[in-house]
Amino acid sequence: MNLHPKLTSRFISALILLSSCMFAATEPCASEIIDIYLSKDLSASMVIEKGNQLELNIPKAIFKGLGQVRPNLLKSISIDQKANSYQMILTGHLILKSRIVNSEKGAQIIIKDHACVKKNERKIIVIDAGHGGKDPGAIGVNDLMEKDVTLAVANALAQSLSQYPHFSVFLTRSQDEYISLRGRISLAQKHEPDLFISIHADSAPRKTAEGMSVYALSVAGATSEQAKYLADKHNNELTSTNNVLDGIIFQLTQRASIVSSIQLGAKIIASAGKVPVHINHVEQAAFVVLKAFDIPSVLVEIGFLSSPEDARRLSSAQGQRNIVAMIESGIFKYFDIRMFDYVVSSGDTIAGIARKFNQSVPMLLKLNPQINPHQLKVGSVIKIEKK
Repeated sequence: MNLHPKLTSRFISALILLSSCMFAATEPCASEIIDIYLSKDLSASMVIEKGNQLELNIPKAIFKGLGQVRPNLLKSISIDQKANSYQMILTGHLILKSRIVNSEKGAQIIIKDHACVKKNERKIIVIDAGHGGKDPGAIGVNDLMEKDVTLAVANALAQSLSQYPHFSVFLTRSQDEYISLRGRISLAQKHEPDLFISIHADSAPRKTAEGMSVYALSVAGATSEQAKYLADKHNNELTSTNNVLDGIIFQLTQRASIVSSIQLGAKIIASAGKVPVHINHVEQAAFVVLKAFDIPSVLVEIGFLSSPEDARRLSSAQGQRNIVAMIESGIFKYFDIRMFDYVVSSGDTIAGIARKFNQSVPMLLKLNPQINPHQLKVGSVIKIEKK
């Protein structure tokens, strides 16, 4: 078989290196990193997980070369040249799980033993505050900027979720700065999230339009004209500030992820409480920012900055707290978390803990008959019911 010159030399070196450690024991949580030089990003659909094998189908048109292979989990690599692609089969000692990280030069495939992915570990949530820096987003009543509102809500949501033992929370931005679409996606992917939430605010010609909405990705067209309009608007905004949309995102190919996204969105809407709702169901459209992840991903429009009433709510601390409570409650419902443990810290009081988690003191005492409310012991565990 005739191979790409760069591929041939690097592939032979990789085979020699791999054969020398074919029967070596691997570390229980070791990882493999494969560097592939490409002219475009590697999409999730090009990598297929098959038990202890990974199958890579890389179009010849975008392939440039294979980087250094640092064997750990793999025992062999085979390669075959198809009509329009190179097919690589990576075989490991154990069942393999993979993750792709795209960069300017190409892609890294990070391979791990599936046993290292613990079922009971913290859920990783990435929160994306829309716009920022030179990109203000929508500008509404009293010159209220979308970038400021989304940042305030994202920071507050991250701070609130971080109190709970169930989550590790990361932000794509925590200050007023411009981050490109590629940058935001890259930042999020590095954390291998279980959940992705992008926060935005809307604007409309009619000042009477108000309330929040939730959107998920669609691969079969928009569910309404409004959803299509909003997706086109967001995607155009991204295109105007990022001329790198082609080939920089993973294509979401698993319909199960879209179903999960709709379920997450429905839980958020059902938790609206004091937050006015503009559309009472999850809309779908081809949002570019949601295509990067094969996990539950939603775009939450928290209100209309063009509405005097929404602008007032979104610029107030209480209004932002209501938004945070809505999204947080939706996340808890999605993961079906109803009870959690809180470890008492120095200075804690039963009344303070109750306020912190929106509980009543009598309910806390009922759930925790073993505690003395007048003498909390540092390090003791209190059960709290999530409302």
